[in-house]
Amino acid sequence: MPQERRARFPSLYAATLAPLRRYLARLLGNHADAQDIAHDAYARVYALMNGRWPEYPEAYLFTTARRLALNQLR
Repeated sequence: MPQERRARFPSLYAATLAPLRRYLARLLGNHADAQDIAHDAYARVYALMNGRWPEYPEAYLFTTARRLALNQLR
């Protein structure tokens, strides 16, 4: 199962990178911070590959990124 998840990660990354960065840049008001938060969010999703994989990885990714961004804004 982790092999299948690893095979799906590049397509998840390619499909969501630009929209996620745009979303975070609007939320944070800074493109550099958006890039850093996006990187952290992808790292957390990637770490799930050996454990439980979310049913909707895109939603999990955006939720994780939003929470990281809000923590940074505080």
